[in-house]
Amino acid sequence: MKLPFNNISEAISGKLNKNVEIISAKKLPGGHEGDSFVLFSRAGEKFFVKRVKARKHHGMRPERNMYWHLISDSMMNRSFASSDGFGVLIKNRNGFTLLDSFRHDLEIYHIQGFEELSEHSFEDLMNQRKDKKEFTNEDRIEAREVAELLGSIHKTPLKNLDKESRDKLYNESLRLIFTAQDMFFLFLHSFDDKHPIFPISMHGKYTAHLIELFQSFKDKGSRLRVLHGDFWGTNIYRKGDGTWYAIDYSRIPFGEPAIDTAFFANQLLWHYHNTGNSYFKKFGEEFLSHYAKISKDKNIKKFMALPIGLLGIISISPILYPDRIGAKSQKFFKVIKKIIKKGEFVWD
Repeated sequence: MKLPFNNISEAISGKLNKNVEIISAKKLPGGHEGDSFVLFSRAGEKFFVKRVKARKHHGMRPERNMYWHLISDSMMNRSFASSDGFGVLIKNRNGFTLLDSFRHDLEIYHIQGFEELSEHSFEDLMNQRKDKKEFTNEDRIEAREVAELLGSIHKTPLKNLDKESRDKLYNESLRLIFTAQDMFFLFLHSFDDKHPIFPISMHGKYTAHLIELFQSFKDKGSRLRVLHGDFWGTNIYRKGDGTWYAIDYSRIPFGEPAIDTAFFANQLLWHYHNTGNSYFKKFGEEFLSHYAKISKDKNIKKFMALPIGLLGIISISPILYPDRIGAKSQKFFKVIKKIIKKGEFVWD
């Protein structure tokens, strides 16, 4: 693949406010993810450029390809000992665009459609049902509808991916359980050794169980699906026509479908142990059973064990829930530990 000299020249010229014409390039030793080049201008100036290596699985998540280069550019512009970064040049559907260096006072807004949604999320509905004892046919239908919503997301076609690409994307999703937005280690850091449920002295054994699961799930690209990434009650709404709708897709775009089922089931697991009300267990079991039926995934509970390990920590983290230190929280987390040790999602 040839470097786009004309477009690079235009980007550099705009940054330097003078005409720069790139006429040749020399390849440098590269890294795992990118090829590096020295560029030479007609006036004898030199520039450095890195190009992301073209791999099949990269095309499935182009935003991640930009991520590290944007970080590199910002780091370079903070340093007094380096050359200036000029930005990240991307070719998209409308041609080439130069993403300028980000500053510390950057404001970010992600704009999404909101459809004609009700004002109450699924989590709002669950909070209103803490004292509901009977699991009715209407509840059963509701649980199945949410399962079908998730199933429709997971059925999004993934075309033209060979086994190697599927395995790479799948394995990446397992890593992202730990690394996406640094959530695992961020929340792990929120506990001290005096925490009554999850002191630091327990972290090594807990994490070891998760690493064992992580290694056992490797290269199962046949399970690769398009994901929501944050499929829990606050992101699920009922539209005006009665159907369910999800907002705020995030973190993990492709991978193990149990990541999504775990996010949904974990909130019900918490409500079940916090209230002692079996309604939430019945609702969650109906959701999981129907999802397994429509997806033909008999092993979904097995693969939920790894993401539940993350969600269990979040659910009692002092950052979000400093008051979750009593007997009910302890009972909930005891089940979380049982799940990751057993390697399968359970309710009790």
